[in-house]
Amino acid sequence: MNIAWGITGAGSHLTNTIKAAKKISTKNKITFFVSEAGEEVLKTYGLFDELNQLVSNEYLDEIIRETTNTVSTSKIGRFMLGKYDYLIVSPTTSNTVAKMAHGISDTLVTNVFTSATKSDLETIVLAVDKGKDVSKSPMTLEKEKCQKCQDCPPKQKCPNNAIHQYQINLSKCNKCKLCVEICRHSAIGQKEIILEPRKTDSKNIRELNKTENVRVVQEVSKIIDLIDS
Repeated sequence: MNIAWGITGAGSHLTNTIKAAKKISTKNKITFFVSEAGEEVLKTYGLFDELNQLVSNEYLDEIIRETTNTVSTSKIGRFMLGKYDYLIVSPTTSNTVAKMAHGISDTLVTNVFTSATKSDLETIVLAVDKGKDVSKSPMTLEKEKCQKCQDCPPKQKCPNNAIHQYQINLSKCNKCKLCVEICRHSAIGQKEIILEPRKTDSKNIRELNKTENVRVVQEVSKIIDLIDS
């Protein structure tokens, strides 16, 4: 099958989304439509290079980025031509859910969604605010634990030079976690983040669920089940 896959700027479910995409890509071609915020978050979590490894950069097996295309790129016309069998949007921020629920198409991913629904394409949306969610932050340096060692091993051995003046440059960090292993004071790691959906987010998800041919899911595993069924 040919699958279109939208990625927005949510850190929640992002790691599992890439794992699911990797599994699905073994039997299917995937065109990833990545929003500007989506690209930023992928790089922050050290997952952008991994995403690049899932495609051959050939037709329908590629990454289309909002940062290098217009939000209404001509490639969206593929939906009208029936080139895709499914659209997956995962992870989907509450902002994108609200826009999709109310017919606003002012980003790459919301334009993709509008074109897909107008073409009666089966669409699966993983909304990150569908329920209580526990996720992990990007790599974090805890100031309280950091002793500002002059010979700071994480700074000296970081393969991407992402640590400078006792701070982590997340745009350079690829989350290899070498710094976690060699920091003598356990000052570097990821923090657990607990998120509760707002009432307005839940309302927008209910509205989105009413859209024909759209199914909103809460777990990445459900995406795999639906594609494999």
